[in-house]
Amino acid sequence: GHLVHNELTNNQNCFWSLSCSNTLLSPLLSFSSFSVESGWDYVNVYDGTTTLSDMTSSLTGNDIPAPTFVFGNVAIVEYASDESVNGDGFNATFSCVCPPGKFVDANGQCNGLCHPGTFSTVGATNCTDCPPGTVDNDANPSTPCQECAAGRFSNLIAASMEECYAQCPVSIPASPQGSMSIDQCTQPFVDGNPTMLIPFVSTAGGLTDQF
Repeated sequence: GHLVHNELTNNQNCFWSLSCSNTLLSPLLSFSSFSVESGWDYVNVYDGTTTLSDMTSSLTGNDIPAPTFVFGNVAIVEYASDESVNGDGFNATFSCVCPPGKFVDANGQCNGLCHPGTFSTVGATNCTDCPPGTVDNDANPSTPCQECAAGRFSNLIAASMEECYAQCPVSIPASPQGSMSIDQCTQPFVDGNPTMLIPFVSTAGGLTDQF
């Protein structure tokens, strides 16, 4: 569908409701033109059925925005202007997509959910791990993996800022000094460096007690 508004006036409040009949999908707005008074007039997008729902985007100015989406199957779009100066308006297409945080499964349905520490883009068929040094940032899907603060780091698939640690990471060597697995004890490992890195790696199979 299309969302077009080119008759902008002072003190104007307009509302559009966008809904996807497939409740697994979410509205996506892709703008081809955009011009409203910068800093005074706004196009607001809400994730839900009313303007009391979470606002996912607040757009203003003359630059064409990036595609704008919500996570539910209904969105409210609001245009609000002040008492003076108007832009030329905006033109957008409306489609229903599998939103970030979900993915299209093997049956072609938007049923997959990304686990903490992973993310997906619009229409993705799988989830991607947030790389080391970042954490999952569900609050802002436009930057799904947020960088840890300077001097801190995270492991792969970190789910929150609490998983950014204060120590600096050490590179894993291509040829480790030794390894152990199953139910066995080994002789002590001795390394001539001042720092020793001991990564623990598990597979998708079962887990045992500890070490």
